[in-house]
Amino acid sequence: MTSSRLRGILALVAGLVVVLTFGLSSLAQRGVRRGMMRRGVADEGVVEVTNKLLHYVALFVGFGIALRLGIRATIARSRDGEDVIVPNSLLVQSVVRNFTLDDASYRVRTEVGVTYGSDMQLVRETLEEVAKRNSTGVPRYEPQVLMLRFGNSSVDFEVAIWMDDPWFARRRLSQLNEEIWLALKREGIIIAFPQLDVHFDAPVEGGIVRLAAAS
Repeated sequence: MTSSRLRGILALVAGLVVVLTFGLSSLAQRGVRRGMMRRGVADEGVVEVTNKLLHYVALFVGFGIALRLGIRATIARSRDGEDVIVPNSLLVQSVVRNFTLDDASYRVRTEVGVTYGSDMQLVRETLEEVAKRNSTGVPRYEPQVLMLRFGNSSVDFEVAIWMDDPWFARRRLSQLNEEIWLALKREGIIIAFPQLDVHFDAPVEGGIVRLAAAS
């Protein structure tokens, strides 16, 4: 369901609530008038004052319900294309991220780990070339390549680029990852993966050899 259609439904429901409020107020006033007449209250002024107070109370409740349905909620579109109804009370009390309020520039980050035997200068140059090629549309922000950490099985780098449309961030991230993979492969740089070295004591190793030979 699109946000415009959802807003239309909410507006329609709010309008129906207002119409029902006037209808119920009218019925209630007639009921009060008949009841007061049966009880012998003949003063027309008292009846009118009572009915007006009842009418105002009904309007207060009805319009209040209509405004929770409309003004008190905000419809936002997520980057996954979902329409989200957010109560305004949450918007006031919580931190809200808006990717296009004043500046649509958006940073896309990815990490890649290379083996310890890699030429780190070549790794940096290759990643910087890929980052510059993919950071388009936001000339005031430079792409960035950082060596993050010395991991257990790899030296980890972060590649950060800028784009001018956060709605396509996932697509751009996929494109960036693919280009990093291909560029490193062309340069003969190995992308590391977790490895575990197992060392056996000499007696254990001899027993495994004898067991293998016997089989």
